[in-house]
Amino acid sequence: MTECLAWVDEHVDPDSAFVRTTPEFGDIRPFGWNDFEATPFYTYAVDLTTDREDLLQRFSRDARSNVRNADKSEYTVEVGGKETLRETFRAVADRHDETGAPLKVDQSFVVDLYERTPEGAVRPYAYRVDGEFATGMITLCSNSTVYRWKGGGRSDTGLQATDLLDWHIMCDAMDRGRERYDLVGANIPRICDYKARFGPDVQTYYTLDRANKLFSASAAVKGAISR
Repeated sequence: MTECLAWVDEHVDPDSAFVRTTPEFGDIRPFGWNDFEATPFYTYAVDLTTDREDLLQRFSRDARSNVRNADKSEYTVEVGGKETLRETFRAVADRHDETGAPLKVDQSFVVDLYERTPEGAVRPYAYRVDGEFATGMITLCSNSTVYRWKGGGRSDTGLQATDLLDWHIMCDAMDRGRERYDLVGANIPRICDYKARFGPDVQTYYTLDRANKLFSASAAVKGAISR
């Protein structure tokens, strides 16, 4: 890593740099040695290296009940394409509008990511009732991990739909040999309450920032003006 950072400094010489690690990246010392500031954050990850019954036993009582008592004739969960991705993103955008929280990506970026990455890297799921979209999830997939990226908002079908959606994503990930379901974030209490239903492990990742003095001063002035 030290050699990589040295190459970036020599050939790119950026005014600022930002890195976000995964929990699997444990040794951040080279960044500290190269003047990066490290901030720890946390995520939840569900271990998928087990069988389905053992996985389900880790769920909270109500989440487990939602899975066990679901009537499979009343809903479907499917892996879709760009249209499923767009449906899910529209639901995410509507949810952000309702809460007033900023949505930091737009639909065109998500579609571009789907089109330009290898097949299966962006995997959208839809939970449908009578063929109609109720809720969905856009996941990102590596060789070992599935990331719960965008979606999963509560729908008119209630919390059960989200539990079932997550359960089907986990089962699909297990069938494809993935080892973890990263729930993407354990830093906001009201969101943690839902994610903790699946018996995940808390894992640490870091954001790493570095900026030269001119860039830092410019950013500070811009922030003061915007206020």
